[in-house]
This record gives sequence, C-alpha cells and structure tokens, in this order.
Amino acid sequence: MGRSDQPVRQEIFVGYVKNDYTGQWYGPAVRVRNWKLLQGTSGGPDAQHDRPTGTDDPIPAGIVNSTYLLFDLSQDPGEENDLSKEYPLIVEELRYHLEVYQQSYIPPQPDDDTGCPFSAWPNTTMGPTL
Repeated sequence: MGRSDQPVRQEIFVGYVKNDYTGQWYGPAVRVRNWKLLQGTSGGPDAQHDRPTGTDDPIPAGIVNSTYLLFDLSQDPGEENDLSKEYPLIVEELRYHLEVYQQSYIPPQPDDDTGCPFSAWPNTTMGPTL
C-alpha cells in the first residue's frame, strides 16, 4: 500500500509526443510492473541519439500490425534490449492495456498559457492524438 493506504500504482500510460524538430511522433507506451511496451520505433539502442527515429504519423494505440518494442526495466533500465520477439504473450497483454487506455484517453488540447502566473515559462501547445 502507498500513502494513506492507497494501492501503489501498477501501471503507467504515456501518450503520444511529437518532436517539433523532426516532425516525427513517438509512443504511446505503457509500463506494467517491470515491463514497458512502446509502440513505434523510438527507443532501444537509438534512444540516446539526439534525434532517434519515430513514426511519421500517430498510430492508434494497440493495433496489431504496428511495430512494438518491449523492455524489462528491472534488467534493462536504459531500454537497450528489445525483447518483443522473445516474449510475444507479454507484448499481447500490454498491447491490450494500450487499447483500453486508447478508449478513454483524451489528448491535451492546444493551450494558451498567457494567463499563467509563471510568465517566465514559454507558452505550450500540444499536438493532436488519435
């Protein structure tokens, strides 16, 4: 149990991110226990590269014919070794988690931060998410 007897969070969903410099999309991803599933091709050994490869357009989360990378973060915190071929059943389970999140996920909307009291921070805008 966590603070105030609340259950410890067992999974984390990460939505799409667009690299404004390259115009490529990354994600989504889900972490469940020690496993992290990333949809698309960003991550892995190229993750430390200044501009790792991504996908040109966001892809609906959880689709079967997408590319997926699977990492065991307890053994590989740097996400260097893709295990998706060795553990297809875990890929399938985590892909299902992405599908469930996709059904209720509401993307961040374009936002004008000019009214933000932290005026030293730059204005932010978020791209669309499928």
